[in-house]
Amino acid sequence: MSPALGRAFLTAMFSAAATGGAATDRLVEGELVRVDLGKRLLVVRPSSGGPLEVDVKVESATAISASGRSLPLEELKTGERIVVACQGEDALSCRARRVRAGPSRHAVPPSPPR
Repeated sequence: MSPALGRAFLTAMFSAAATGGAATDRLVEGELVRVDLGKRLLVVRPSSGGPLEVDVKVESATAISASGRSLPLEELKTGERIVVACQGEDALSCRARRVRAGPSRHAVPPSPPR
Protein backbone atom coordinates (compact mmCIF):
# COMPACT_ATOMS: atom_id res chain seq x y z
CA MET A 1 0.00 0.00 0.00
CA SER A 2 1.42 3.39 -0.92
CA PRO A 3 2.01 5.96 1.86
CA ALA A 4 -0.60 8.32 0.38
CA LEU A 5 -3.19 5.54 0.16
CA GLY A 6 -2.40 4.41 3.70
CA ARG A 7 -2.88 7.92 5.09
CA ALA A 8 -6.13 8.32 3.14
CA PHE A 9 -7.36 5.01 4.57
CA LEU A 10 -6.47 5.99 8.15
CA THR A 11 -8.08 9.40 7.70
CA ALA A 12 -11.29 7.80 6.43
CA MET A 13 -11.25 5.20 9.22
CA PHE A 14 -10.81 7.77 11.98
CA SER A 15 -13.34 10.17 10.41
CA ALA A 16 -15.98 7.46 10.23
CA ALA A 17 -15.31 6.42 13.84
CA ALA A 18 -15.48 9.95 15.21
CA THR A 19 -18.87 11.10 16.36
CA GLY A 20 -19.81 14.59 15.33
CA GLY A 21 -16.44 15.12 13.63
CA ALA A 22 -15.38 18.73 13.74
CA ALA A 23 -13.45 20.57 11.07
CA THR A 24 -10.46 20.73 13.42
CA ASP A 25 -9.90 16.93 13.54
CA ARG A 26 -6.43 15.83 12.45
CA LEU A 27 -4.07 12.85 12.58
CA VAL A 28 -0.87 12.76 14.58
CA GLU A 29 1.41 9.83 13.69
CA GLY A 30 4.67 9.13 15.45
CA GLU A 31 6.54 7.68 18.41
CA LEU A 32 5.04 7.59 21.89
CA VAL A 33 7.57 9.44 24.04
CA ARG A 34 5.79 9.55 27.42
CA VAL A 35 2.59 8.38 29.11
CA ASP A 36 1.38 10.39 32.12
CA LEU A 37 -1.35 8.28 33.71
CA GLY A 38 -2.16 10.89 36.39
CA LYS A 39 -2.86 13.61 33.84
CA ARG A 40 -4.12 11.14 31.19
CA LEU A 41 -1.66 12.65 28.76
CA LEU A 42 0.39 11.17 25.91
CA VAL A 43 3.44 12.90 24.48
CA VAL A 44 4.01 12.03 20.80
CA ARG A 45 7.02 12.84 18.60
CA PRO A 46 5.42 13.23 15.13
CA SER A 47 7.03 11.37 12.25
CA SER A 48 5.89 14.13 9.89
CA GLY A 49 8.69 16.46 10.97
CA GLY A 50 6.20 18.85 12.57
CA PRO A 51 6.55 20.14 16.12
CA LEU A 52 9.10 18.35 18.28
CA GLU A 53 6.42 16.90 20.58
CA VAL A 54 2.63 17.01 20.75
CA ASP A 55 0.73 16.72 24.05
CA VAL A 56 -2.35 14.53 23.53
CA LYS A 57 -5.05 14.63 26.20
CA VAL A 58 -6.83 11.27 26.59
CA GLU A 59 -10.41 11.50 27.83
CA SER A 60 -12.71 8.77 29.16
CA ALA A 61 -14.48 8.58 25.77
CA THR A 62 -11.21 8.13 23.84
CA ALA A 63 -11.06 4.75 22.06
CA ILE A 64 -7.63 3.08 22.40
CA SER A 65 -6.75 0.00 20.37
CA ALA A 66 -3.88 -2.18 19.17
CA SER A 67 -3.97 -5.18 16.84
CA GLY A 68 -7.74 -4.91 16.58
CA ARG A 69 -8.47 -5.03 20.31
CA SER A 70 -9.36 -2.35 22.82
CA LEU A 71 -6.89 -1.66 25.57
CA PRO A 72 -6.57 0.62 28.59
CA LEU A 73 -4.28 3.64 28.65
CA GLU A 74 -1.97 1.78 31.06
CA GLU A 75 -0.99 -0.72 28.33
CA LEU A 76 0.50 1.88 25.99
CA LYS A 77 4.29 1.66 25.98
CA THR A 78 6.82 4.38 25.29
CA GLY A 79 8.76 3.89 22.07
CA GLU A 80 5.91 2.31 20.14
CA ARG A 81 4.38 3.83 17.02
CA ILE A 82 0.92 5.35 17.43
CA VAL A 83 -1.65 7.13 15.29
CA VAL A 84 -3.98 9.56 17.04
CA ALA A 85 -7.17 11.08 15.62
CA CYS A 86 -7.44 14.23 17.63
CA GLN A 87 -9.32 17.49 17.87
CA GLY A 88 -7.68 20.87 18.26
CA GLU A 89 -6.03 23.49 16.13
CA ASP A 90 -2.98 23.98 18.36
CA ALA A 91 0.07 22.35 16.75
CA LEU A 92 1.52 21.41 20.16
CA SER A 93 -1.55 19.87 21.82
CA CYS A 94 -4.91 18.23 21.08
CA ARG A 95 -7.66 16.05 22.57
CA ALA A 96 -7.62 12.42 21.44
CA ARG A 97 -10.76 10.93 19.94
CA ARG A 98 -9.07 7.66 18.98
CA VAL A 99 -5.60 6.15 19.52
CA ARG A 100 -4.20 3.19 17.57
CA ALA A 101 -0.94 1.66 18.78
CA GLY A 102 1.40 -0.60 16.88
CA PRO A 103 3.36 -0.57 13.65
CA SER A 104 2.13 1.65 10.87
CA ARG A 105 1.37 -0.59 7.90
CA HIS A 106 1.92 2.10 5.33
CA ALA A 107 5.36 2.89 6.79
CA VAL A 108 6.75 -0.45 5.62
CA PRO A 109 9.04 0.14 2.61
CA PRO A 110 8.02 -1.55 -0.63
CA SER A 111 9.78 -4.74 -1.72
CA PRO A 112 12.79 -4.17 -3.96
CA PRO A 113 12.17 -4.75 -7.69
CA ARG A 114 13.29 -8.07 -9.13
